[in-house]
Amino acid sequence: MSLPNSAGAARDAFPSEFKEALRALGAEVEARLGLTFPENRRIDLWRAVRDFARESGEDAATVLARLAAAPLSEDVVTRLTPHLTVGETYFFREAKALCLFRDEALPALARSSGKELRLWCAGCSTGEEAYTLAMLVEEKAREMSLPPVRILGTDLNERFLEKARRGVYSKWSFRGVSDARREADFRREGDVWAVHPRFRKCVTFAPDNLVEQTGSPWGDSGAVDVIFCRNVLIYFAPPTIRRVLERFSRLLASGGWLFVASCETALVRRPAFVPVTVEGVTAFRKAPPEESPLRVVSAALGDGDSLLDGGVFFANEEHPFGSGGEGVEPFSVLAGKAGGEMSPEFSDAFGEELPEDLASDGGGNGVSAAIGHAPPSSEVSPEDAAYDAFRRGDWEEAERLLEPLAAHSASAGRLLVRLEADRGRHDRALDLCRQALDREKGDPVLFYLLSLIHQERGEDDEGAQALRRALYLDPDFVAAHYSLGVLALRGGRTEEVRRHFRNASTLLAGLPEDAPVPEMEDMSSRALLEAMRLLSPWEAASEGSSR
Repeated sequence: MSLPNSAGAARDAFPSEFKEALRALGAEVEARLGLTFPENRRIDLWRAVRDFARESGEDAATVLARLAAAPLSEDVVTRLTPHLTVGETYFFREAKALCLFRDEALPALARSSGKELRLWCAGCSTGEEAYTLAMLVEEKAREMSLPPVRILGTDLNERFLEKARRGVYSKWSFRGVSDARREADFRREGDVWAVHPRFRKCVTFAPDNLVEQTGSPWGDSGAVDVIFCRNVLIYFAPPTIRRVLERFSRLLASGGWLFVASCETALVRRPAFVPVTVEGVTAFRKAPPEESPLRVVSAALGDGDSLLDGGVFFANEEHPFGSGGEGVEPFSVLAGKAGGEMSPEFSDAFGEELPEDLASDGGGNGVSAAIGHAPPSSEVSPEDAAYDAFRRGDWEEAERLLEPLAAHSASAGRLLVRLEADRGRHDRALDLCRQALDREKGDPVLFYLLSLIHQERGEDDEGAQALRRALYLDPDFVAAHYSLGVLALRGGRTEEVRRHFRNASTLLAGLPEDAPVPEMEDMSSRALLEAMRLLSPWEAASEGSSR
């Protein structure tokens, strides 16, 4: 779910006499729907009123006066909501978080529960996320036996839900998704693509108001095992966020998982939720995991796009979530340098086009072939094998292969730091990171990784120092500006928060709204701006930015 964008090349204005009416309407919208429209976003509310009035052929000023004068009726809420939110989503969004769901959450839930699993996409918009989860469940069912899975997508916007139920999407919903995956999981219908029936029958959609409803979206007393609520909390005021998180905590089963967007993790501050960080992505569990070593990694170590190139497809359309697939190897992800540049070792081994999502060739030699790409050689370099071992969770083998490579391969050195941090060996991870910095003194991403390790150790001062070094090397490092702002926010240093967030916003103003922010997963420029608006009273600083 997204709100309308308040900035553009030409900023609209509303008559000053409407200010009080818009304030009153905004308060009612927040009370009923949770959506917050502070003063700097009142123009968005005015646009929604104009569009709402245009539907019925009425004068916008007359409609605004009527809406602001009395509580909103259910009919008005239903008809107004589509103008207050924008469905900005796509398949396999924030791929690393989806890897965490598929490879960590699903196996943990399958081991601990023999009952049906319930997955809830709260704020599902037009349905892409809910169907994506169905596809990931299908993949995992090839590797291990899973209990039955039910997926429910809910949203405020009935129009979004209608589109979700149809399951038909244009090319825009597939940005970043490979042709191989699209061909496997969708059916082409002219210029659009329809979700395959085997997924549509596993996913249902229903209306839900996260603010007003308190029970299970299934309407019974059964617990929920996984909640995806991504890019929703950033549009709520803090009191609403607390209420929504209380509802999630109450409905989640013990050991259940909560996934929010990467820009929203700082908003999840309830003791019931224990953070679990893997490969730079944080999710939350209602109860502590059985094994919870501190895991800290840099997004520069991998682009997280392994989900997008097809992976393992389930062949049995009648039972997409059944067990089977013995012998299917887990995914292998070959990570590159910061900014997506591949290391020379990878380029030399695989040529110009590097396959990202690999499956076992069954030959027992570890060689993998991406769908649509033939492996160029039967030889696998030690670094490739180390990445594969790391991805499988074979820590000892990965360490054995990486240690002799780290001194002369920057990517191997970063992965070794990542490995040791994942294993909870924090002192060694710091030592290795400093050694890598001795070799790569000008690498701002290494300083960013160093900061993440310090922050996870509770050493915020050292983390801030590392971020400042990163910015000295790369003054345009948006993620570093944002992280310094978050550290200042923890310390209650309001002016610093404003300064760092202002710097980040100025840099983001030069990016397209849907452009991903480097080193911050799949978070878009627009999403990061909205997160900063919520986290700090910095709105005045953003007025000068034209997006």
